[in-house]
Amino acid sequence: MRDAGPILAAVALLVAAAPGAAAGETVDPFAVIAACDRFAAMENWPGFDAAGQPIAIFDGERTLLLRHPAPPEEFEPLAGHESVWAWEGRHPAMRWNSNAEIGGLITATLILTIEPGRAVEREASILLHEAFHVWSKPCHPTWRPNENDRYSYPVGDGANYLMLLIEEEALARALEADTDDEAASWAVAALVMRRTRTSRLKPEHRGFENALEMQEGTAVYVDRTARGVARDTARLRDSQPPQGIRWRCYEVGAAVAVLLDRLRPDWKNELEAQP
Repeated sequence: MRDAGPILAAVALLVAAAPGAAAGETVDPFAVIAACDRFAAMENWPGFDAAGQPIAIFDGERTLLLRHPAPPEEFEPLAGHESVWAWEGRHPAMRWNSNAEIGGLITATLILTIEPGRAVEREASILLHEAFHVWSKPCHPTWRPNENDRYSYPVGDGANYLMLLIEEEALARALEADTDDEAASWAVAALVMRRTRTSRLKPEHRGFENALEMQEGTAVYVDRTARGVARDTARLRDSQPPQGIRWRCYEVGAAVAVLLDRLRPDWKNELEAQP
């Protein structure tokens, strides 16, 4: 196998089935919590303790708050469940599967009514994803993109879009490769195309891509690794329009993380030591 060390270092810098409820029904929030805790036990990111992050779940009737050191007074202890508090209805701080300030603390939020009937493990992986954000944002502030730069991103640049499609296809083939040598070769192809493509972008647009790949790509990587589908390439090959650059960064960042697992296994420890 060729010495891919320098190229892989450059790649690192770029990003430095159980059933659910019946259709139309929300899943049991405590089953979701248990599944998320099983995922947390996998320890798929150094220093990240998913079970130690505060979480809030809306199950269609009430908002459940767990692992919060100072629950707001509007929450009441839930009978039969130790260290679980409840608020009737959907708490106003909860807008989406994301994170929100509840009781002065950033809390991972999960809304089970967004897609009723979704599998418990899928809901749990979304919760894991959001808990990772709660943990990573204060640890890695440079991963946060300037969202305003998305609105000036050159979505009308056809050459950039074409090269982005080629870059993504090369990453997909690297993920699907049978050997490390083949994976490294396709990683090189993706990197060459990326260097050519991003050299044409303004610094703020390169920065937007890189930061978003780090922030969202790593979270996607964590939740898909927990579910055992990290090497799936379907979303990477989705026909997103040029305006979908934000969602492309999720997929590219996750793909590079999976490749680094294969080709530079200690990359996460290196990244935590030298952010």
